[in-house]
Amino acid sequence: MPYDVDDVGHEVLAAWRRTQSAAVRSAYANAHGRTEKQLRDLLKARFAAGPNQPCAVDAWILHCATREGIKLYNQRPHGKMVFGGRKNLERRRKGLISAGDWRALRQRPLLSLGDKSVSGNRHFRLSPDARACTVRIYGTVVTLHLPEMRGKRGFLLRAVAALAAAGEINVEFRLGDKTLSVVFDPADLRRLPAGISLQQDDARLAAKGHKARGRPRGESYKLQPFRWADVRRPVHPEWGPAIAALPGRVLAFDLNPEWIGLAVVESCGDLRCLTATTVLDHRLVRLDLPHKAPREVVVETLAKVAGLAVRLCEAHGVGLVAIRHRTPGSTCCHP
Repeated sequence: MPYDVDDVGHEVLAAWRRTQSAAVRSAYANAHGRTEKQLRDLLKARFAAGPNQPCAVDAWILHCATREGIKLYNQRPHGKMVFGGRKNLERRRKGLISAGDWRALRQRPLLSLGDKSVSGNRHFRLSPDARACTVRIYGTVVTLHLPEMRGKRGFLLRAVAALAAAGEINVEFRLGDKTLSVVFDPADLRRLPAGISLQQDDARLAAKGHKARGRPRGESYKLQPFRWADVRRPVHPEWGPAIAALPGRVLAFDLNPEWIGLAVVESCGDLRCLTATTVLDHRLVRLDLPHKAPREVVVETLAKVAGLAVRLCEAHGVGLVAIRHRTPGSTCCHP
């Protein structure tokens, strides 16, 4: 989202971005053969500054730079990534852009990873109405003025602000030259059982065999208590009510190169007996996608299929989904 800030605040943000961007580039260049701790210590030796120095960054900003550099190195381990773009580098060599323009192109957004133990983030704070965001590093504070967000986006921002202030969720912020990105996990806004906190529900699901969320905790770690006894906990607007599953009903997916088939079936007896199985509803979705379709088009198409599947489950009380995949050129289905 866009933001407004005064001239002094803009200069401070630019200085923070320059320092962290240099740290990210240094982390990427020195990631080979080093552990995360060794790389973080290297960045601290190069870029750490005291709180009394103007526009200094703290250890958490350098920790985020370390993580970002490692992520970029894992994406391109050959070490030849050009920050700012190779085409822009060639334009700089030809004198088509100035040195200042090239430095601006190499700047990365100011990254602060989420930390729910410190109100969701160590440096960024959203106001309850999501109309302002304060950035604090050491004693320097910059206030960002945000536009009024309405509809689902406005609801999500206010919900994230409330849950972060309660210390329930991690919220990641990326601050660019003109825009602010707020990153959170949609599952953090799921509907929870009555009287259960998010961490308690995560532990409950992990005990049932679901993939654990967050970093591993020691045996002495205490789950956070339930905080929403007097206030209704925000829930994602797309998180529908629980489906009352009826026994014997299944939604079957049949994945083919050009089609996706969906069928709701009900078995009244032996699952292996076709005569005891009835097709209640079915749909066919044609994947009319061009060759090498953009990722956004593919995601939008699959999202429509997922929405159709959810509506079928809600309409027929289905609590089980089965998928069968048909490989190109074959006549048999593989579960």
